[in-house]
Formats: sequence, structure tokens, C-alpha cells
Amino acid sequence: MSLAVLLNLALAAAGPPYAQLPRVFSPTATFQLKDGKQMPVMGLGVYMMKQGEETYNAVKWALDAGYRMIDTAAIYDNEESVGKAIAESGVSRGEIFLATKRLRRSSQRSVDVCNVS
Repeated sequence: MSLAVLLNLALAAAGPPYAQLPRVFSPTATFQLKDGKQMPVMGLGVYMMKQGEETYNAVKWALDAGYRMIDTAAIYDNEESVGKAIAESGVSRGEIFLATKRLRRSSQRSVDVCNVS
């Protein structure tokens, strides 16, 4: 999912009055949602990354660089590596926005992977 799509989804979720985006985008830039929570402006997408070392390293390096949003999906078949990298990153799970998509038939697997992280 592109950054523009994510931003539009986030702004739509924020509702009027829309969130004010930061003037400078960076891996650590955030904006405030209506509920007062801060949401990262940028994130790492793991579409087409292979399960295992490739995904694990990408997520770990992104978190080390300050990213706090990870975009994944059950159909990517790499959520186990995403969860392992999050769990071993040293970053509090409460600091990470994890965006995922799931198929109805994979719902329990998605819940299990999120719980591991």
C-alpha cells in the first residue's frame, strides 16, 4: 500500500477536523488522531518479502531506524517473521502500529501472530 493511500486512510479515520500532518516527513514523524493517540506518518511495508531472514531483518532494521508502523498481511505469508522481529526488537509493542489485512479463513492465524508480537 502506498504512502499516499495510507495517509488518506488515516485522515479519513481521523474525521473532521482532519489531522495536521507534520511539515517534514521522517521515519519518526507522527500526527495526532481524534482520540489523542499519535500515529506514524511513514511505515515499512513487507509485501513480497520472503518469510525468514529477509523480512525479519527489514523489520528489525526499520524499527532500529525509528519506524513505528509496519504494514503486513496474512496473504504475504511473512507475518511470523514480522512478529518475531517485533518481539526481539526491544521496542515496546505499544509503540508500534501494526497494519494487517486478513482473509476470513486465516483469522485465527493472524490473531496468533499478533499475540506473539
